[in-house]
Parts: sequence; C-alpha cells; structure tokens
Amino acid sequence: MREVSQLVGHPNHFDSITAVGQAWLRDSMLALMSALWYGCTRQSVSARFWQLATQVIKGTISQEGLCGEPRPPEVWRQLERLCGHSLSSFEARGRWSNPTDFADTDLACLPINHDNLMYNIRNWLVSNAKQAHFAVRANVRGMGDKTTGLLLRDVAWVYGLEGRGSLAQASQAIYIQPVDIWVWRLAECLWPDLKGKRDWKVIASRIIVECRQAGVSAIRFNQGAWYFGARIVKTANQFCSRLAMLNG
Repeated sequence: MREVSQLVGHPNHFDSITAVGQAWLRDSMLALMSALWYGCTRQSVSARFWQLATQVIKGTISQEGLCGEPRPPEVWRQLERLCGHSLSSFEARGRWSNPTDFADTDLACLPINHDNLMYNIRNWLVSNAKQAHFAVRANVRGMGDKTTGLLLRDVAWVYGLEGRGSLAQASQAIYIQPVDIWVWRLAECLWPDLKGKRDWKVIASRIIVECRQAGVSAIRFNQGAWYFGARIVKTANQFCSRLAMLNG
C-alpha cells in the first residue's frame, strides 16, 4: 500500500494495519487505486505498466468524475500516448487479450457512499459478503473469484471483520477465502478427502469449518498458505512433504 500511496501522489508511511484502513477511508483515490492494484499484481504486470495505468485512471477520474467519460478506448489511447509507441509491443500486452481490462474505470461506477470504495466494501462485508463478492466481480473486468476474494479478504483483515456480521456465517465467509494453488495444496495435504476437488467453494468451506473448530483465524490460514507455498516451498508437488517436515 505504500507503493500505491506514492503512485497516487499522497505518500503515507503505514506503521500498522489500522493506519492502512484509516488512509483508505480518508482518501477515495487511494481506496480505488488500491483495489485496482490487486487486479494488476495478480496478473504479474510490470510496475511500469501499473504506474502508467495509474496516471491515466487518476487523470480521467479527476477530470470526468468517478463515473464519467472517457471509457476504456480513450483510456487505452492515453496509455499509448504516455508510452510513446503502440502498446502492441509493450511488455504487458501479452497478459490480456485486452490490457484495458485492468485500466477500465468500471470499478469506480459501483454505487459507493461518499465516492469511497473501501468504505462501501467494508459495509457490504458486514451486511452480505456474497453480495460484496458479486458486486465487485460483476463490475470489474478481469476480476475473477480468486482475485475478488483476495481483495475482500484483505479488507476484512484490515477492518477486523472476521467472524462479524455476515462473516459469522460460514456460507458467507467463503467469499473472503481466495483459493489459489497454494491454499488448495495445503487443504489437500491436511484433509486428503479433498484431493481432486476443484470447486473453490468446497475448499473454502472446509477451511473455515476446520479453522473455527481449531480456534484459529481462517484469514491467517489463507495468508500463511500462500506465503508458505509461494515464498518457501515454491513447488506444488513438494508441498505435502515440506509440510510434514515442519511437524517433525
């Protein structure tokens, strides 16, 4: 979030999760661009493309308002002008059939109170997490179940919403439990009957139930599974053996 904060021109030095949550509520642009950051980083897009897209979206919103014109074609033309050449040869081009899926401003057109996306998502999670998931996924091109869940998970974490409001229900809490290869592999290692299951809702539901029975945070489980897999193991077929080593 420090990187995002610098890119939008309002640098913050976050010393706690609470500080991130407060900054999101104070700065609507930071809230919007932080959400877009999830779509960008999950696609492994270069930092340069993210920086340029940030400039264009920020400029578009400041001139036209959160739901104004121009729409994606003009956003793309602005990106081309900033790059100084056709984006057909740009590093990010191969990541999407249409890279403006990320640069689109559809996200800004969600019906948000006080033009602040994080404020609205926080309230949605309390009232209906499924609705929050559907609203973001349906209105933001390129945001699938996993990326949407990642964003909602972190908003719930930042504002301490786990187990509160709608998230007290396991059927709702699955929507803040993104299931990537690492979360799936850890679940499979711990509960072999899940082997071969591909429905992310089945995996997420099992994680929530087991974590609640063990008295641990399902959000922390999810974050830890990703860190252990992506940063330590790095190879999916070695996940179970490396996990067994931790248990002695």
